[in-house]
Amino acid sequence: MTEQDQPTHTDDPSVQPDLFGDAKRTAASGSPPVRSPIERLQRSLVITAMLCLGALSLVLCLALPGLYFYDKHQGQVVTSVQAAGSVMTVELTSGWLIRSLVQTELGFFVLSPAISLDKGKPLTLEQRGNAERYLCDERHRCARVL
Repeated sequence: MTEQDQPTHTDDPSVQPDLFGDAKRTAASGSPPVRSPIERLQRSLVITAMLCLGALSLVLCLALPGLYFYDKHQGQVVTSVQAAGSVMTVELTSGWLIRSLVQTELGFFVLSPAISLDKGKPLTLEQRGNAERYLCDERHRCARVL
């Protein structure tokens, strides 16, 4: 092992390893540490990365709740309504989620959560602002179409 391969260790208390493992003189000795251009570049990259991560987390903390409430509001805005036919049959399925399969003259609709519908009553299909579809009865009890 050569002299350059051995780690530098001194008993001088003013010489301490820095962040990158190099021995530097501390301010107690009166002279500031001397950094190479590579060390300055590494340090500036670390600082820049930390600032970017902090800014990104701040943006996410502000944007995600705003997007949630925007989507919730859009889910209440009805953009179109069309007739879905009259109720012919309703079948309930249980499991992790209780769903209902509703058959009308115009087709089948799987609803969540399951609702009770009267046979022969007319239904409407609503398109909401957030692109979700809801099947509603004449009393405007609505369930989301899956």
